[in-house]
Amino acid sequence: MLTEGYVRAVLEDHSMLIATDEAGRVVKRPSKPTIGRMLANLQRGNAHLILERVEEGMEGSWYVQVLLRNDNTYQLEFRDGVAASTVRRGRSPRKKC
Repeated sequence: MLTEGYVRAVLEDHSMLIATDEAGRVVKRPSKPTIGRMLANLQRGNAHLILERVEEGMEGSWYVQVLLRNDNTYQLEFRDGVAASTVRRGRSPRKKC
């Protein structure tokens, strides 16, 4: 299950993270403030952010994708390892994220 504590741990271990937004901006090893700015800058035309961790020598990887929906809520998708383990979460108001 995707929990707030798990997401916090992911953000604190950013040595292998790659952040990519819909506008094409790619940041390797982003800091927490950089991730926060990228999330805050989501809007039409730049409505999703992907945080991906890829480890050498390990099959699969994981990612968290954030989508800013038209009703100004976020939709989260988490994948751990293989594609069959994708978990989608419902909507969260933008102000709460």
